[in-house]
Amino acid sequence: MNFRRKHLYGCTLAALLTMVIPSASFALELKDAITQTVQNNAEVGMKWYNFRATAEEKGVASAGFFPTVDLSYNTGRERLREPQTDGSVNSRSFNRHGYTATLNQNLFQGFMTVNQVKQLDYTSRARYFEYLAAAEQQSLEASRTFIDVVRYSKLVEIAEDNYAIHKGIYEQILQRVTQGVGRRVDLEQINGRLGLAESNLINEISNLHDVSARYARIVGEAPPAELKLPMLDLGLVPAADQVMPLADKHNPTLLAARSFYRAAEADVRVRRGAFSPTLDLRATKDVTNNEDGIKGRNSQQAVELVLNMNLFRGGADRARLASSAERQSEAEALGIKACRDMRQQVSIAYNDVSKLTSQLDSLRQHQLSTEKARDAYRRQFDIGQRTLLDLLDSENELFDARRELINAELNQQLAIYRVLGESGRLLEVMQIKPQDSSLASVDDLTVPACPTDYAPASPLDKSKIAAKSFTDDTIVAKTTPSAIERNVSVNVQVQFDLDSARIRPESYPTLDQLASTLLMPELGSKRFVVEGHTDTTGGASHNLPLSQRRAAAVRDYLITKGVPADRLDSVGYGSSKLLPNLAPTDPSHRRVVVTFQEQAPMGAVKPKAAVKRRVAKPKP
Repeated sequence: MNFRRKHLYGCTLAALLTMVIPSASFALELKDAITQTVQNNAEVGMKWYNFRATAEEKGVASAGFFPTVDLSYNTGRERLREPQTDGSVNSRSFNRHGYTATLNQNLFQGFMTVNQVKQLDYTSRARYFEYLAAAEQQSLEASRTFIDVVRYSKLVEIAEDNYAIHKGIYEQILQRVTQGVGRRVDLEQINGRLGLAESNLINEISNLHDVSARYARIVGEAPPAELKLPMLDLGLVPAADQVMPLADKHNPTLLAARSFYRAAEADVRVRRGAFSPTLDLRATKDVTNNEDGIKGRNSQQAVELVLNMNLFRGGADRARLASSAERQSEAEALGIKACRDMRQQVSIAYNDVSKLTSQLDSLRQHQLSTEKARDAYRRQFDIGQRTLLDLLDSENELFDARRELINAELNQQLAIYRVLGESGRLLEVMQIKPQDSSLASVDDLTVPACPTDYAPASPLDKSKIAAKSFTDDTIVAKTTPSAIERNVSVNVQVQFDLDSARIRPESYPTLDQLASTLLMPELGSKRFVVEGHTDTTGGASHNLPLSQRRAAAVRDYLITKGVPADRLDSVGYGSSKLLPNLAPTDPSHRRVVVTFQEQAPMGAVKPKAAVKRRVAKPKP
């Protein structure tokens, strides 16, 4: 490496270091960074103000419980013209004035006011959970970027050490070559490795700069010179059978979706109230002076019950009710989506904790063994028993081992934060209390239901894997195939009228294609069972006969298309055979399944002789 190249590398390193080294000298803890994020983050603030605006709307609905009082005053001049019997006109003018006071108290409105208050209460809670979700998500992002700043600070340190080691070896080889006791090829080799070490250092410094910029965007200020990362204990991670139930009760995104569903339920009841009569208590007092040409004061007072019933409004109320019912279905679908998203994120994070924890001991042992090997190689190189390539390879392997260990340790911590964040418990663990936390009531938020089972990854059985190739001298190749089972179940997407077994015309092409398949000669020995299934909506007493009628309707249609009746059966299971890993009300449960009975044996396969292959035993 010539002087000009070294000078350029040095200038680049100095410039990058100047860009990423913060000016602050105090240490910042993660809790402080998360607190700053929750308080100053624009997205969290936006969700908070959206919640506050919705909370104020509850007062609009609550006003329906109270009477309305109106007062009107009028004044003016009245001119009265009265024709007389003799053909003349008697004209008089009066100054008239008066006031009207009205008090109206609604007594009954189809429970619309009660349900409007419930709707806005659930909507307000949904907005609050959205605020909590934003706070949890930004807190997790703050934790992630905090860990990344710590990560790349450590990686810069080991990259600097790696560069310094290669620089020292370079100077040592250069001195040997100058003295005529070293080989020129060794100088070229170390020169290339030194350039690679320098490139790695520049890359790590650049990465530190990038994550520092991301930290400033999320937290609101540049990271200080020292960051204190609390190493969370694995005890904060719940057991496998508790991780999903806890997430089900605390995940704010799921709770927000459930609150919106309850709000949609209340809105349906509000729309039904429009079909009920209204009953009001009305008290009026009307005082006028010089009214209708009669001089003097005229006063009227009345207290009355007013019953009103709308008979026709052009179908507007029914349309609003239908629209509200569709909104409820939309809210249910959003709840199912939130459940699936939550289960995926929690499951992945929980598995990462388990995986990385099991890797740490191996990675620590790898680093320790690699460091010992490097030290031995260095001593052997000094006495000529190892080549320069051996020494440089050992340095690179140690550098990689250190990188892998740093990444694994910090990734394990990040996975713990992810489990807590995706479960909605990160702020709680960090002892950060959000505003108005009393609103986070969840006892009545259970629909749409979300499965709480968790299937962990298969454990690693090292002894079983290691014994695969060394249990015997030979490996016998199995050439006899297993019996082929040809029982087949086919899900058919059939559209029915609402709460009916009448097949919609758009499903006819699908059923026609199914009938053609069932009539294939290869299936001549088969019998077919048409199964009807539903979700849990409507109750078992309703779902079972509905599924039976729908299965029978599909069977009858297939018979009209030529499928022999003696080969077709139908059965309805209602909601007794739900699909796995789905909420009980998921629309995917509403299905028709056609099962092919019996087994159609394939042609016999003549077994071949076992083939023995010699496998060399490992050397002791």
